[in-house]
Amino acid sequence: MGGTPTFPGNNDIDTSIADLKARVRDFVLEREWLPYHHPKELAVSIAIEAAELLEIFQWEEKQPLERLKKDAEIRGRLQDEIADVQIYLLSLAAQTDIDISRAVRCKLARNEERYSVADVLKTGRYRKDRTRPPDAQSEGGA
Repeated sequence: MGGTPTFPGNNDIDTSIADLKARVRDFVLEREWLPYHHPKELAVSIAIEAAELLEIFQWEEKQPLERLKKDAEIRGRLQDEIADVQIYLLSLAAQTDIDISRAVRCKLARNEERYSVADVLKTGRYRKDRTRPPDAQSEGGA
């Protein structure tokens, strides 16, 4: 997988979601794959790629975050699987006319209401049904 990107920007700061959607769309169109990119097929592909992401951690002890960041092999595998998931998400959003930025902001707003900082910190709850994991307290949670 390597090579220089053929779209504007080389990182998250310089590359917009629209740029990525366009690049993925062009990739699919050039290969005449659009008939195979029905939302159902894309959702299935997202689940498969997410499972491959999980597979990286299967049978492994939970490693400190800094160690994971420094392990070149794990980082390479994570990068590839995160990219696979993101590519299918971008395709699904494009096929269904979902504005990803708007969707994320709306979902975060609903989550802010559901899990208000005051309530979460007051109750010490990570989620309504689970106690906050010990490492989330030191790493800032998710």
